Amino acid sequence: MAKTSARSSVQLIEKFQQFEPGLQTVYVGTVLKNALTTNNNQYLNLVYQNFATEGVKVIKVLKDNYWEVVARKLKGERVVVHYHWFQYSSHKFLRPVTLNLFWLAIFRLLGGKLVWTVHNRNPHIRKYTKLNHLLRIIFEKLSYRNHVHCYCAVEEMSAILKAKTRKFFVVPHPNYPVQLRSRGKSFAVLKEKYHQMPNMRELQPKDEVYLMFGQIRQYKGILPIAEIFASFPERKTKKLIIAGSSKEATYVYKLEQLPQQHTNIILVPHFIPDEDEGYFYGAADKVILNHTEILTSGAAILAINYGKKLMVPDICCLSELEGAQIFANQEELTRQIFG
Repeated sequence: MAKTSARSSVQLIEKFQQFEPGLQTVYVGTVLKNALTTNNNQYLNLVYQNFATEGVKVIKVLKDNYWEVVARKLKGERVVVHYHWFQYSSHKFLRPVTLNLFWLAIFRLLGGKLVWTVHNRNPHIRKYTKLNHLLRIIFEKLSYRNHVHCYCAVEEMSAILKAKTRKFFVVPHPNYPVQLRSRGKSFAVLKEKYHQMPNMRELQPKDEVYLMFGQIRQYKGILPIAEIFASFPERKTKKLIIAGSSKEATYVYKLEQLPQQHTNIILVPHFIPDEDEGYFYGAADKVILNHTEILTSGAAILAINYGKKLMVPDICCLSELEGAQIFANQEELTRQIFG
């Protein structure tokens, strides 16, 4: 898996070097806090893992100070700006977003290359939808090229962003390095370390275990899946484990009610240490994703890397994943699980 991850990183470097011959530095812009630090998003670690060995520096644009990038461009530095997860989430970002667009426009007028990795159809936040749509179209007009993870996304995002398909290029999502755990060991560890979670102690080797792993967010459609399992209390050997941290207290509260009433649902609404990740996947038979606004998903790639069967909605890159079990709607998913 590590070799495949490295290959994706090298492919991206090669693209950037085509766009900017003699490339010296990639400046990374992202809405994520602490990107390119010890608290980095793992996806970014994998994306940039081979840049240093190719002699290319990777630097986070601190406080979105793109005027500094413009200054370095004017001094003759061979640079590319690589942006992730562009969105408008609060009115407090109005000034910085406006300034960023201004300086990036100057950067492009000077011949600078801005590459945007388009991760999602739309931002995960469910507000300012019209404004976000407009800003994303504007941002795309500033980009030199747009990076997506599969060919389906080229057609889909060119239509949504009103962009030319020739501006898009495909480099697959990198694989994650994983440590496989046996099913027996995974059951034992989960029942010992998370015994305080309702229904965890009742987990049995005969059970057919479905997993939804990662940050618990409303946009992931976790609650509707939990409600499907709650509708079949008699099918006690088919169990759903939901595991991950969350900042959406109201949403988690709704989820917490279900394990109290249904023994086939196990909720672990906490941060999961890296060393425990493999045990959750080791215990699972299948992994369910229910996102609607994504193109691809790191969670899908992670599940594949753990060798798990995937159940995913019929959307873009997810539907292209080899061996994935596709569902068109909740009714079809229900039939696939419970017959």
